[in-house]
Order: sequence, then structure tokens, then C-alpha cells
Amino acid sequence: MKRKKPNLKKYHNYILPVFGQDFLLEVKDLGDDDGLTSVIKKTIEIDSKIDNIEDFNQTVIHELGHAIFHRISVNQTAIHDDVKEIIVDSIATTITELFELSLKRQKKKGAK
Repeated sequence: MKRKKPNLKKYHNYILPVFGQDFLLEVKDLGDDDGLTSVIKKTIEIDSKIDNIEDFNQTVIHELGHAIFHRISVNQTAIHDDVKEIIVDSIATTITELFELSLKRQKKKGAK
């Protein structure tokens, strides 16, 4: 039985706090990328073509890992970018394999 594709757009414009700094979650077509984090724009972008909630959750956690690395200054260390990718992906995979997750309702951009 084929699962129904989740409505990922409902998460668009969620504000995700990361150690006192808000990152805006954007759901949009990213071409070949599943997710992107911009520490300059303070955005986490997730590809709207992801077709199941487990992959969406894993991608959000992966990108949050990059935001956390930035906030705790791991990006200023000599750790190679490939190693950072392995670390955040391993953490995201482990968390999504062990827990059933859902994104808590977050404040949306422009909401009071």
C-alpha cells in the first residue's frame, strides 16, 4: 500500500530556535538537494519533493545539526566539512531510527 505524500508546506515559515537564534524553516523546490542551511540568512531549507515524513524529519534534524555546529562554533575548528557531514547525518539517522518524531507546533514568521 502506497503512503500518501505528507503536506510539507504546513511547516513552511516555522521558526526553529537554535541556542537563542531563530532559523526560518522554508519548504521549497531545491533541485538536487534535500536540505540546505544558511547561517547568514538564518534559514533551513527543505526540499518540497521529499515524499515521506521520516525523510523530512531526518533532513530537518540533519540541517539543524549544521545550525547547531554554527551556534557552538564547531565551524571555526579544523574539522573538515566532509567529517561534519558524516557527524550530522549519523546523528540525524540515529535519532530518526530510534524515535517517532513530529515537529512541535512552532511560531510562524509574522505570527504573534
